[in-house]
Amino acid sequence: MVYTDSAFRQGLPGGFRTTGLAAILAAVSVPLGAITITEIQYDPPGSAAGLELIEIHNDSPTVADVSGWAFTEGIDFTFGKGTFIPGRGYVVLCADETAFRNAYPGVTPLGVFGGRLDSNGETLVLSNNGGGEVLRIRFRARGKWPSLPAGTGHTLALRRPHLDPGEPESWTASAQPGGTPGTANFPTGGSNDTELIAAGAGWSYKKGTE
Repeated sequence: MVYTDSAFRQGLPGGFRTTGLAAILAAVSVPLGAITITEIQYDPPGSAAGLELIEIHNDSPTVADVSGWAFTEGIDFTFGKGTFIPGRGYVVLCADETAFRNAYPGVTPLGVFGGRLDSNGETLVLSNNGGGEVLRIRFRARGKWPSLPAGTGHTLALRRPHLDPGEPESWTASAQPGGTPGTANFPTGGSNDTELIAAGAGWSYKKGTE
């Protein structure tokens, strides 16, 4: 859910009500690093190319005013005036609104971004309304980055909102194809992988008889 200025005037859920200058003051105290990217669909399979998406999360209990913020690398999108992300809330940007709504009924995207995400990986930069860099992610489809999201339908999902999105170890593949845009990636609190065999390690197996 995204709150616009009119939503503030009408009152927010949970009894929180504010107007005008008070709405802005309530939003400016969001700590540095609270706004993060938590889910990316960069290589949807086959004919589902229009399902590229980016999910942005406010990991603070305080409402965040992102008016005028923009992606300055990777995709083309500017957040409109009066755009607020509620505390612990999510917003989703998509490449094709019709395709997105058909695939995720009940989830309303914030907007449609220009450009396309590179299926081999991309650099995403989110900047505030003063031009300052808020967030930079350089994800890849290989190396230390999870490879399952490349062309399988699974999304690239941040394990926990507080983790550094710039580190490949902070990410994994979504538990289900299509991911969970607009909601927590892992409702149980996070995802942990157990490494059985290290990448590049030598190993062997014995063929069974049954």
